[in-house]
Amino acid sequence: MRESKNLANKFKKELKELDKDKFEEQIKASEEIVKQIDSVVALYLGKDDKRQGITDDPEPNVMSRLGNASYYAGSRKSGITATERRMIQFAEEELKAALDKTNAFFNDEWMSYRTSIESLDLSPFKETESFNLN
Repeated sequence: MRESKNLANKFKKELKELDKDKFEEQIKASEEIVKQIDSVVALYLGKDDKRQGITDDPEPNVMSRLGNASYYAGSRKSGITATERRMIQFAEEELKAALDKTNAFFNDEWMSYRTSIESLDLSPFKETESFNLN
């Protein structure tokens, strides 16, 4: 995910430097794909919380589900109970849903973005003119 985001940001920067107006559509597509990547990453890590102090995220993510399941399963001296099994099941379901969304993103949105960028002629060489003394 990080590599894809870095690549999209790189293309956005290069396209702005080459010709901001000519590549306006691709620049917007790069910005949009970065937002989509951030939303996929948020499935695993949660959204970036700008609040200060100790806060609780009302939306569970993969890491919080795994952390809770691990904590509860590790804290039981008498073995795993139905509660811990349920928490492990929630973590597995959350991970499966996140992986499905990640795979769908790369198979659909990322592939169409990639195709649009690959279709551009981004040669670093500029046309040269011949000069005469006429």
